[in-house]
Amino acid sequence: MLKKISHNFEFFWQNDKLILSNYKMFGIFLILIFFPNCLCSDTAEEQVCNVTSYPHDYLRILPAMVPYQFNESYEVIEISNSTGALCLDGSNFKFLFSHGKGSGSDKFMFFFQGAGYCGADGQEFLISCVSRTQTEYGSSSSWGDNGTTVYTNEALGYFSSNQTHNPKFWSWNKVVVKYCDGANFQGYLEDPVEYNGTKLWFRGFNNTLSVFEYARMHLGLFDASEVILTGTSSGGVAAMIWIQYLAAYYLPSSVKLVGLPDGGLFIDFYNELAGCYLFRHNNMVVSNFTNSKTLELFKTCKYYNTSEIWKCFIPQYFYKQINSPLFIVNAIYDCEELATSYGIPCVVYGADTCTKEDRKKLVEFQEKFYQVILKIRKNKTRWGYWARGCFEHVYYNTWAWYGETMNTFSAEVNEAQSFRRAFYDWYDNLDKNFTMSTFLDLEDWLHSKNCVKYKDAHPPY
Repeated sequence: MLKKISHNFEFFWQNDKLILSNYKMFGIFLILIFFPNCLCSDTAEEQVCNVTSYPHDYLRILPAMVPYQFNESYEVIEISNSTGALCLDGSNFKFLFSHGKGSGSDKFMFFFQGAGYCGADGQEFLISCVSRTQTEYGSSSSWGDNGTTVYTNEALGYFSSNQTHNPKFWSWNKVVVKYCDGANFQGYLEDPVEYNGTKLWFRGFNNTLSVFEYARMHLGLFDASEVILTGTSSGGVAAMIWIQYLAAYYLPSSVKLVGLPDGGLFIDFYNELAGCYLFRHNNMVVSNFTNSKTLELFKTCKYYNTSEIWKCFIPQYFYKQINSPLFIVNAIYDCEELATSYGIPCVVYGADTCTKEDRKKLVEFQEKFYQVILKIRKNKTRWGYWARGCFEHVYYNTWAWYGETMNTFSAEVNEAQSFRRAFYDWYDNLDKNFTMSTFLDLEDWLHSKNCVKYKDAHPPY
């Protein structure tokens, strides 16, 4: 029944629920709200995945989305391996730090880098991990020496120290949690896994924990008044995974702690090309290799120490454990995940390259995304949402932050806002029971006049 819904949805908010204005769709709306498990079982039978390498080339559209590139200075802080912190290749873990100034000296923003995870590139898990050891996402050898100053373009959008472009957070302490464990900043194995002569160390839990420990002991984290955990893509997932742990073990309840996952709301969606729930499958593999079910990190997750520990990696399943408020910013049609995990690779080349079957799957994906957002919103009334209906991925470095050309409409306030304005308003009013904070794109990828076009792009077939 749901597959027959057209692209031309019309919605309005009433009594904190999203309503289909077409009366004939009311029954479908009831299914979406009250019987979400009818649409897709949380635990489908395990299947053999036909894992192939799909294009993940969303970077081709960034020139049209990114207005600026800034390099800002950070101090390199190396962590002793006595903490158990190590990158995949066994090199010592490091992170980057920029001191806060003035009124921002007691405020912290932690930024988790994004870069997928081992196996997301279509290779077998260990082969993929070995490949990562040759890059900055598996080794710290190219990150700079301890105590030196490096310049990086991670400082964009909400993480920028430019007062003009980031007037609210520019002066805060900034911590870049570098990503080199290949497993979503979690996992712990005492001994390395050896594959074809290469030793692989899975210490993502120790790496991340060591950053918080160092910040507590040396940077004044215990005296913080405000803290934001953010990150892009897999780093956005990490921010959601770690925020409850940070709240429970490191920060008093008086601290204003929020999460800002950017492009991290990956959902459990069937991949017809792979013949399985590929994103689910990949997270199962990660959890099995990294000993996730023994970690205290996941103790508040209902699937902790079970065969479904992988659900503790997928926000639609573990979001209820998060007590701190989040502002979720996401593309409804996340082109990175649609191509690599959900089996719709045409999205990296543009809507005009999508076949009839591709478009059918995109409609189904849109329905699933709305369903997940509605379910989360019903349970998390203080959370904020900003989701655009374009083939995009993350937004911290785009016109969504720096300008007004990439915005999203809210039926609650009957206006459109950029990511920056929406997030600032939500953050400023969080202690005032501000609830008008859902900006959900109602114009889909096919009809939107605001989405980046792919005039010169062609599919590889």
